[in-house]
Amino acid sequence: MKDLRLIVAAAAFVFAIGSVNAQEEIASIEEGTITENVVAVQGYKVIEVSALPEEVMAALSKDFEGATIIEAFKDDNDHFKLIISIGDESKAVYANAAGEWIESNE
Repeated sequence: MKDLRLIVAAAAFVFAIGSVNAQEEIASIEEGTITENVVAVQGYKVIEVSALPEEVMAALSKDFEGATIIEAFKDDNDHFKLIISIGDESKAVYANAAGEWIESNE
């Protein structure tokens, strides 16, 4: 009987710990820290749109007519990630410094 009480107490403790961890994760999401962590892991850093090379801007104008850049990122290899909006849709596109579209490595 003592073993059963010990097992029940241990199970309650494990569930209580899991509940605390879940609350911390929700707080992180609400504070927006998840996005920052993802960007850091992917190796991209936020940059100003004005810092984009002219070649990238020209390629965007040519291939995505009417697109608006919502956010721009750059990695250590001079690859750019652009979050663009076209009409009601938004998507991520990737380019090198020469304005050539590249595949995502994400």
